[in-house]
Amino acid sequence: MPIASHFSRQLCLSSLVLAAAVGPATTAIAQTAFLEITAGQTDGWNTPAFDIEVFPGNTLRITSFRFELGSSSFNFDEVYEEFESFIGGNGNETATLIEGDREQNEARTTAFEYEFDGFDLDERFTTEADVDRTSGDSIEDAREIFFNNGSAPNAIATVGFSNGRSASLVLPDGLFGQSRYFYIVAVPGPSSATLVAIGGLVLTRRRR
Repeated sequence: MPIASHFSRQLCLSSLVLAAAVGPATTAIAQTAFLEITAGQTDGWNTPAFDIEVFPGNTLRITSFRFELGSSSFNFDEVYEEFESFIGGNGNETATLIEGDREQNEARTTAFEYEFDGFDLDERFTTEADVDRTSGDSIEDAREIFFNNGSAPNAIATVGFSNGRSASLVLPDGLFGQSRYFYIVAVPGPSSATLVAIGGLVLTRRRR
């Protein structure tokens, strides 16, 4: 059973944002990924957790995931290897961190990026990262950095699919104080050159 069917979703904010269309118009969105951001296990919203999964009914795998901060005042100090995992897989999946650092107080980056192999349609990948000020270690709330951060740009999530296409979503401002934030990133099928990203759905998800 697809992982997404394990959850019921209660809509808290139904603001849809349509981003970047290039090339001919398309009549249907073919491939869709879910992104959920929650407080992490290490230090709450200072180390947010990211869950990415394919929408049930898709035919393409996810091949990459990149998350980039919009504000230059902050960065990722560490991407925690111990919290990387695939849920619902067969053990043949791999996630390779190609941007970002795994050591505390070493290299700092404004983005982290993974490449995936064997990330099948019925699986979910989760990871966790530490957010600090560029000036040094600090305790931050990612909900005031990824979005709701005044004049600074919001963060950008980019998902790559196995047809060679990708879609990027600038996270819209959301309700502060939510326990989780849920977004949809979608790209049309190979017959169209149009890239579409849909976001701004902030939902709570509870297990049945």
